Amino acid sequence: MLQSTRAFGNLIEYAPLAIIMLGLLEIQDIASWILHLLGSTFFLCRILHAYGMAISRESTPYRMLGAVGTWGIILSMAVTGIYLSLPL
Repeated sequence: MLQSTRAFGNLIEYAPLAIIMLGLLEIQDIASWILHLLGSTFFLCRILHAYGMAISRESTPYRMLGAVGTWGIILSMAVTGIYLSLPL
């Protein structure tokens, strides 16, 4: 039960930030296929992370890939947003 609670808590820490960042990128008129790619990849990474937490208490490749992928997607959304907001 504690493991399930922690997996849900971990999702709650990252999902709002990703959804807000996707919304901000949409406001900046980024191509819709890029938004779909970022959102789908974020979703896949969160599923991998949750699966990795569900199968073992130890660190698993699924959990690691999900966590690193989540950070990478959030970082790429931040860099893209900063780049698009620069006056060119």
